[in-house]
Amino acid sequence: MMHMPNKILKSGEVLTLKPMSYHIMFMGFKKPLNKVDIVFKFRNAGDISTQIKLNR
Repeated sequence: MMHMPNKILKSGEVLTLKPMSYHIMFMGFKKPLNKVDIVFKFRNAGDISTQIKLNR
């Protein structure tokens, strides 16, 4: 596994988060998370905020 703090996508490129590929790990939390807030940063469109529900 390799840590990647940032992933820059080209126009039209799709990134799918899934196990054994690109994924996000939440470690060290005392309570389970049900949702997480994510901010996408676009060069021309600015910041787009969204909330993602987590499945376990």
